[in-house]
Amino acid sequence: MLDAFIKERIKELENGPFGAEIWKMVNYEKEWETIQSEVKAEVFKPKEGAYIIKIVEEPEETFFEDKKDGSKTPQLKIRIRVSGQDKDQAWYVSKGKTSRSLYGQLIALGKGENGLAGKQIQLLVKPSKNQAGQNTNDYTIVEAIKYLKTTEEKVN
Repeated sequence: MLDAFIKERIKELENGPFGAEIWKMVNYEKEWETIQSEVKAEVFKPKEGAYIIKIVEEPEETFFEDKKDGSKTPQLKIRIRVSGQDKDQAWYVSKGKTSRSLYGQLIALGKGENGLAGKQIQLLVKPSKNQAGQNTNDYTIVEAIKYLKTTEEKVN
């Protein structure tokens, strides 16, 4: 009896002013899964040192939105597992402009290895200063070096 009432009510809603579109507004199950995956992901912010990292899945393109001026910076979001850790983490890498940037190294490695998912990398982080004298980090992905050298040899 209740099932018949629910089915009748659904038909009324579908034929109402919003029609079947009302059911396309929010996929709660999908949205809940998305929220849960975002909540569980800790953010990886490497400090000085060496890391062994497994890339769990292919990177996805996203952006960082600056709350002060609304500007958007393109970046990659990569799900990783750092050696010695028991949880996956999200690693955000801003889009770089050179092959030597962390972004450029990841792209070179992904191109050379036909993807990044399932790959294990060694990340070396060394503190440095940028041209303005601000503290920053230099990143080296050991496995990307051979692909960067190949690219440089073709250019020279």
